[in-house]
Amino acid sequence: MAFRRPEFVIRSATMVLRVIVLAGILAAGVVGSTAAEVLTYPAPTLEQAREWYEAAKSNYMREATNTTAAWKFAEACFEWAEFARSSSERSSLAIEGIAAAKLTAENDPGNVAGHFYLAMNKGQLARTKTLGALPLVKEMERSFQDAIKLDPKFDHAAPDRSLGMLYLDAPGWPTSVGSKSNARKHLERAVELSPEYPTNHLTLMEAYLEWEDIEALQPAMERYRKVIPSAMKMFTGARWENSWKDWNARWNKIARRSRELVEK
Repeated sequence: MAFRRPEFVIRSATMVLRVIVLAGILAAGVVGSTAAEVLTYPAPTLEQAREWYEAAKSNYMREATNTTAAWKFAEACFEWAEFARSSSERSSLAIEGIAAAKLTAENDPGNVAGHFYLAMNKGQLARTKTLGALPLVKEMERSFQDAIKLDPKFDHAAPDRSLGMLYLDAPGWPTSVGSKSNARKHLERAVELSPEYPTNHLTLMEAYLEWEDIEALQPAMERYRKVIPSAMKMFTGARWENSWKDWNARWNKIARRSRELVEK
């Protein structure tokens, strides 16, 4: 079977999703119903992600052309896809998210969230591909760049952080966009833009470890130690419990690996 171009797949998915959404509205009689409460989490559990997805989808079905409901559904698709049990399930969720994010990006091009979650859901789709992932990576790069131009501080500098991670993980030239210098630039910029957010520091330190750059790592670790007390006051409550579990585990691993690197 011949491979279809990603643009064709995404365009077809958008058309199919709109038909499904409109059919669902008519069948379920949700026009004029009360919007579902959408509880969002920076690092949801499986159950939280499932409830988030279902509530966001319900709202999107009520207002299939509402660009805010669309990008919020795209965000929920990305988070729920993190718990996908198979490539086909991840792909289906990613296609839903891509279609919703494209609706926002095309109809409200100044909305940073549309571009950002378009890239994020394409990342989920890329995880289900082999050779087909390479064109998606270029599209992700463009969408992250668009998001940075619109609002670099969106969601604690998520566009720069995510673009930096893309450059860090992707194969290098001429195969793809991977670049150590670009990764460093955007990951360091995320820390500069949103120094209060632990994820930015941790992601940068993990990159320094990967590069075995102890000279950059040690001051970065000291900087993060100073951030922790204020971060614990800022990011508090049940909504952030899972985030702190992740942050603490990553920090402990960084501290352990840094000691091993010094002892080399």
